[in-house]
Amino acid sequence: MKSKFIHLAAAIFLTGFMAGAVAADLPPELANVPKSDILDMSGHLYGTKVDDPESARGKAVAVQPAKDAKKYPGILMGVYDKEYMKLKKNVVAISRYKAKDEKYHWYHIKRAGDSALQGTPDAVVYLENWKIGARLPNLKGKYDFWISVKAQGPYYVDGSRKENKLFLDQVLLVPVK
Repeated sequence: MKSKFIHLAAAIFLTGFMAGAVAADLPPELANVPKSDILDMSGHLYGTKVDDPESARGKAVAVQPAKDAKKYPGILMGVYDKEYMKLKKNVVAISRYKAKDEKYHWYHIKRAGDSALQGTPDAVVYLENWKIGARLPNLKGKYDFWISVKAQGPYYVDGSRKENKLFLDQVLLVPVK
């Protein structure tokens, strides 16, 4: 019984750690946005969890692409809302960025036109092949998405000698007014 309690306490601690207050290292573009308006969805990350001292939170989710993965220019990131797709409209947001180095950077996932989350629990912020991302709670409305990502390896960063890998440590949503 004591062992189950210790595991439960550890899980609650880690969940609280990952879902903590809004990150101190906000993107410069959000400097004038009241912190009370920023929704930190970092507690909803999915994927293989790893310790990462380079992350602002000390933890991240990571994925290593398949050896035979097709190389595209940049990192594909997007937001998918199952309910929105039922309406036969575009995905909520999609972007592709080229990594400039092997450090964490904030990326803005731009909304597709007038798209909004439809309040479905099936909304997902994802990277590349859906192996890492964040499952969003039942949110409705229009948001801009900011995610903190580190890419490494020649697949993502020209001239790199490290193994190909993507890390995601933070997801922020900012309501569009």
